Amino acid sequence: MTEISSYLEKLALNHNINIVWTDKLAPETPPGCSLHYRSIVMNLNWHRPAEISFQLAHEISHILNGDETDICFYHATFTGKHSVEYKANTGAVKLMVPF
Repeated sequence: MTEISSYLEKLALNHNINIVWTDKLAPETPPGCSLHYRSIVMNLNWHRPAEISFQLAHEISHILNGDETDICFYHATFTGKHSVEYKANTGAVKLMVPF
């Protein structure tokens, strides 16, 4: 586990967010989160491993932002400054600034 992933896991723990790491998903299956359960499922088989830390920060941001839908999935495309995904990406960048 990288230093940043460790930092993000501690941050999640401090905010009562559960992270489930699994290697049982297909490489194209994105991570996701449930706001209701304050839980994130992360895919250890993701086809671009270098993205995993950002994905984790992104999912944490969905929960910290209290986004409107209960289940959110990582989506890497730009969809406008007012979208839920844009806000989660911005939050992820802010979480990762120390690194």
